[in-house]
Parts: sequence; C-alpha cells; structure tokens
Amino acid sequence: MRALLVVCSAAALSLLVAPSAQPAAGMSVRPEIGDRITQTAVFQYLFAAPGTGDWLRYRFSHNGRPVLTKNVGFGSDRIGAASEAYFETTTQLQPLTDSPVHSFPVAGGTVVTKLYVNAADFSDPARRFSVVGGAVRIGDATFTLDPKTRDAASALDVPLQTLLLSGALPLPDERLGTVVGAAAEDVNVQGHPVHCVHLTADFPPSRISGATDVPALRLEAWQSPDVPLGTVAWKTSVGSDVFDVRLVAFGRASYRATISSDQRGNANAGYQR
Repeated sequence: MRALLVVCSAAALSLLVAPSAQPAAGMSVRPEIGDRITQTAVFQYLFAAPGTGDWLRYRFSHNGRPVLTKNVGFGSDRIGAASEAYFETTTQLQPLTDSPVHSFPVAGGTVVTKLYVNAADFSDPARRFSVVGGAVRIGDATFTLDPKTRDAASALDVPLQTLLLSGALPLPDERLGTVVGAAAEDVNVQGHPVHCVHLTADFPPSRISGATDVPALRLEAWQSPDVPLGTVAWKTSVGSDVFDVRLVAFGRASYRATISSDQRGNANAGYQR
C-alpha cells in the first residue's frame, strides 16, 4: 500500500509542477496570421468560464490511436467561511504514454483527482491559480493531498489551462510562437456542430531556464465560447509524433463530484489515507 501511495502522490503532483508562461488577458479578437502568441494565449482565446456543475469529456489519441478518456467536472464547496472552487478529473487505468511531457504510470483502476484552488470560481481567464488542497482516489482508497509538502508545488501559480491540460501538452513556457492559421471551422460534438475558430501556431525549439530542451512544436486549437472552458479540441505535432485531444461530450450544471469535501487535504494534512 505504501508503494501505491507513492505512485498516487506522484501522479497527482505531476499536474502541479509544470512551469508556465506569463498569462495574457482573455482574448475576444481573433489572432491573425503572422501575430506572435504564447501557448497560454492560444487557449485563452474565446475562453468560456466553466460554472458549477459543468463538465467535459475528452478523448486522447497518439498517432491516431486512442489512449484514454478524461472527464473534467467543475464545482465549488464551502470550506469553513469561504467557498473554494475545484475541478475533478477522472482518468481510466491506461496512462497517456509517450506524451509530450513526462507522465507517471498509475497502478490500480480508475483514478479520480480533485483539486481545490485559491478562488471561489473560474470566471477570470487571466487569473493565476494556486492549489490549496485536494484528494486522489484509486479504487476505493482515497488519499488527501497537501501541495505545500513539496517546495515546487507550494510556489504553484498558473493559469487554469495549465492545471487542466498538464500532461497533454508540451511544457508551457515563455517562448513566443507565430500564428500560421486562423479560420472558422465546425467540429462535431455529440452529433451536433460546434462553431469554432481553428488556430494554428508554430513554436521554435528553445531551452527553459538554460537547462531543458524544448523541441519545435506545431499547436492547433479549436476554440469556441459555446462549451465550458472554450476548448473543443487541440493537436500538437512534435517531430513525427501527433497528439490529438477531442471533446466528445459536455454538459452544464449537472456534474456531481466523486470525492466529497470532507476528504479535502489541507496545509496540516500531508499525505494520508
């Protein structure tokens, strides 16, 4: 069980430690070909704030092969005298292998991770969030999470998209890319067309903090204000590898959390079962 706890904790923290670019304000004006842009700004275009009970289901593929489905639900719990917003992700056993960032294998069945942030909601697209508590469930075992038990995690202060999409994108960084495509395009979700703007940006190879090599990347994103969060699909091409993520279902005001608020970790909890 101790080994399982270590794996579980590592999997949760993999969401927390990715470095990020400085956030841009949420954009409503479509980027044009030739504009300079950050990865974060791509996903902030047409951002739609997820409300309590909103949820999304994404399917991940690698080189055309489906590898996992990930559900994300949003909500807010009353913790003491304040409300804390959370997002809860549910991922099946099979990990996203060969992802553009390092990921941890997880032993066990379905993994549910619930993370609380230092805000009452997710309405501000430019806000940077810190994780203030949470829990991870594998099978019928639940472990509370204290991000302050790791120095790197205690300094966490990132945009919402970095928290949600970490593990499915290259490391967010400060390099600027160039917009090479911007056009209207419909994407089919649940049998219905969702009107999107398809953005394509190329990012050059670079180094982060003089130590980590980041390869050249083409990022495509299909953004729409008609779905929670605003991201309908995205694709990253790194060399010959193509990672594709598509929204397959979503809903509003109907998500019910799997992990209850009394299982929330905090600054005094550490890692506990």
